[in-house]
Amino acid sequence: ICSAALAGVSCASAKACVAVGAHGAISGAFRTLIESWDGKSWSVVPSPDGRPLGGSFYGVSCRSRTCTAVGSRSGKTGASGTLIESWDGNSWSVVTSPNNGTTSGHNVLYGVFCASRGSCVAVGYTSTTGVDRTLIESWDGKSWSVVPSPNSVSSPLRTVDRGFKNFSLYGVSCASLIVCGAVGSVGDGGAKSEPLVEM
Repeated sequence: ICSAALAGVSCASAKACVAVGAHGAISGAFRTLIESWDGKSWSVVPSPDGRPLGGSFYGVSCRSRTCTAVGSRSGKTGASGTLIESWDGNSWSVVTSPNNGTTSGHNVLYGVFCASRGSCVAVGYTSTTGVDRTLIESWDGKSWSVVPSPNSVSSPLRTVDRGFKNFSLYGVSCASLIVCGAVGSVGDGGAKSEPLVEM
């Protein structure tokens, strides 16, 4: 292993936490990294790594004995696709998730929140023409699907139109099965950016 980092964590109880991220292999490809806390120590848990070219996790949400981790996996064409895995109490497995665009685009999920075992929301961004757009996906207990989301700004800092074109979401939390808030940023693709809030 050349490098490793953890990007998200969720605790279902004081003795049950899961942290997710990625580690870099000698080949240069990133592989998924999941660690589990049992109340006494952390240990690495085996997980699929989004082959053929690897994958990374950025967010995780756990409830009782189930967890959902989200991120991205690399494709052979240089594109990236969404990566979602679930923990059923015994092992991690890849769950089919949709992607926008073509094989040349990028689809990444950064945050996830599960209100129940049959209701989760994941957020990130999709890019097919060099312009980032918000990506929101929902789980109904059977499958993941893309949910339409606005690419406009709700932010106390945004008082005038500055021509920002890139929209990304990084975190999400839900108060109920139908009320959620997502946060991220909107920017010009360079150094300028402002907060983004969607409800």
